[in-house]
Amino acid sequence: MTADLYELKRILRLEARKKRKHFYTHHKLKHEQFSLKISSKVYQFLSHTQAKQTIMGYYPLHDEADIRSLLEKLHSNPNITLALPRTLPSSPTSKTPSPSNSNNTAPHKNTVNKMIPIALAKEHQLTDQLHPAKYGIMEVHTGKILKPEEIDILIIPGLLFDKNGHRLGYGGGYYDHFIDTILKNSSPNRPSSKPTLKLTSQPTSQPTSQPTSQPISNPISRPISKPQSKSKLKLIGVCFEFQKHPQSLPHTPHDKPLHHIFTETNVYHYP
Repeated sequence: MTADLYELKRILRLEARKKRKHFYTHHKLKHEQFSLKISSKVYQFLSHTQAKQTIMGYYPLHDEADIRSLLEKLHSNPNITLALPRTLPSSPTSKTPSPSNSNNTAPHKNTVNKMIPIALAKEHQLTDQLHPAKYGIMEVHTGKILKPEEIDILIIPGLLFDKNGHRLGYGGGYYDHFIDTILKNSSPNRPSSKPTLKLTSQPTSQPTSQPTSQPISNPISRPISKPQSKSKLKLIGVCFEFQKHPQSLPHTPHDKPLHHIFTETNVYHYP
């Protein structure tokens, strides 16, 4: 990553954090209402199939889209195994740090931030299985550790999202590394043992729903297998509509675009 790209991302993150914090601080009722709308849309989208699914969500922090109601519904669904991420201690990379200003490169990260999926037990309430961890994020206290490639659907927060499905996260690289791990561990020619989701219409970058007073109509058809795809993983971003960036976000080859983005007013699908 060049120094210019690094700096642009830093500025965008700073501005996005301020805007989201202002919304949460001064419009808490709307924050709650919009979060419930997002949660309802995502659950409606995911629950149209009776196939067994393993879904990894996230436990929200203050001003993030609050998907706790979605997590409760997913946890109660007998066809869905819900997992939450647990962060691991940072590990050093094998690369040698390069001087930050010698060749117009950004400051080199000499650590890798990792997380693993922990499944929640159906026999216990969701909140009874959580405890505060790094950054105050609630994580599963005890539970079954899943392999990353067991995840069918990954629900991802972020600061900004663009028209091409790219996401600007917090800069830690947790999701980037996690997704890379899944793709590397997935066999390119092996049919998925679990069905993936097929949209009833050709995915586009245009919103497919109107304001949330109108329910989504049959967003998913029958489940299908995709033997030619390298991974069955589907990436879903959730955010408020004001977090949709009007221009393309700066990204590098390791930044994987999302398949779907849900806001309080729209649903965006990408190829």
